[in-house]
Amino acid sequence: MYNHFLLLLLLNTAGSIEYGEVVSSLHAQLFKNYNALYRPQQLTDVNITMSLASVVDVNEKEGHITTTFVPKMSWVDPRLRWDDSNNSEFKKIDHLQVRRSDVWVPDLEVLNRFQDVAHDLSPLPLVWVHGDGTVYYVPRQTYQTPCRFNMHKFPYDSQHCQIILGSWAYLSNEVDFHLYRNGTDQQLLVEHNDFVLNILNTTRVETTFGGISAHFVELYVDIFLARRAKFFYYMYLMPADIMVFILPFVHLLPPSSESRQALLGAILISAILMLNTLNEFMPSYASDEVPQPLKLYLACMMSTLISIFGSCVTMSLARTDAKTGRVPRAIQKILTVCTPCKQAQRNEHASYQLLHLEKMLQMSAEGEENGEELHSANNVTDNTEEARQLHQQEQRGTMKILQQLVSELQLVRYREQVKVEWVNFAQLVDKIFVIGFFISGICLLKYNHF
Repeated sequence: MYNHFLLLLLLNTAGSIEYGEVVSSLHAQLFKNYNALYRPQQLTDVNITMSLASVVDVNEKEGHITTTFVPKMSWVDPRLRWDDSNNSEFKKIDHLQVRRSDVWVPDLEVLNRFQDVAHDLSPLPLVWVHGDGTVYYVPRQTYQTPCRFNMHKFPYDSQHCQIILGSWAYLSNEVDFHLYRNGTDQQLLVEHNDFVLNILNTTRVETTFGGISAHFVELYVDIFLARRAKFFYYMYLMPADIMVFILPFVHLLPPSSESRQALLGAILISAILMLNTLNEFMPSYASDEVPQPLKLYLACMMSTLISIFGSCVTMSLARTDAKTGRVPRAIQKILTVCTPCKQAQRNEHASYQLLHLEKMLQMSAEGEENGEELHSANNVTDNTEEARQLHQQEQRGTMKILQQLVSELQLVRYREQVKVEWVNFAQLVDKIFVIGFFISGICLLKYNHF
């Protein structure tokens, strides 16, 4: 048994040595007069499929995208053909792996690259050569290319980035690139955290450059990405929605309330902070349209400033006294329709006091007349001129005091009426602000989200 094992081991070793010698002999024969600097033939057709491995990074602020591609290229190099060889041992070999530097490889470059990016896996150093002369080369390359982002509908935006590939050295009549199948492949794709790949398309275009009559072949790889909006909505848009929702209810607080001013200040500061956060995230270059979140927060700031102005107006109206004058008649009619009960309740106490004093004044006047009649009818003995004058002076003093009280109370009543009118007017203005902010908030949210 042991002898049989040794025999099998020797036979396998001998076969491996023999295969290695054949491969070495084939390699030496193929590359004896081979020059990797020259293309295989007058016109070399290169079939290519762009396989997107991953979208590494999307940098909206700097305006570039980092992608990793695995371009699958194949072409025929007649100098590397051995299936028509007379050596039967060579025909048993299906393919060879040779170093990239040993064979001619088309210089496919990214023409609009921002910069090359180093990655952990180095570009493939080997190429596959088959017996019919077909060469397969599948490198792995990471590029950073510029991309102009349109953030108008953020975070419900879709981005279109384009990568342009081509040859720097060869014309279309020397090296021609052809798209294999549809020219794209997504089998190796690793999804990005923030974006979903919607469309990947490759287009072949012939262009001229520098006044040269011949054409160059360029490959346009179009990448269409859709943002995963859920996280960005909660992060950037929901605070604005909350501000827009709270703003109408601010004017339901009393005009002179400190809570109203504190709440408006908090909303204004929050909008400024969110604008600063968005500024750090949004592109630094000038875009065609202003992003919707910026419009939303600017609208929040403007609405808050208008609300602060309105609060100052209503506070000033609520503190207006009788010296300013009464509310215009047109507004009085509106207030009578809008707030009749409140106005009647506020005037009830002052009216009751005024009526009470008027009755006292009337009773005092009647008492004075009755007293005089009583004195004249009964022929009061104590009817001296001095006593009569003293009695009249007392009655006049009492009447004067009562008249002063009535006048003062009438003035108080007037002032109270004016005060109530201005307070009601301030509350009416607040109601108008509530309705206006509520309608504008609905329109603003509808415009930004739908």
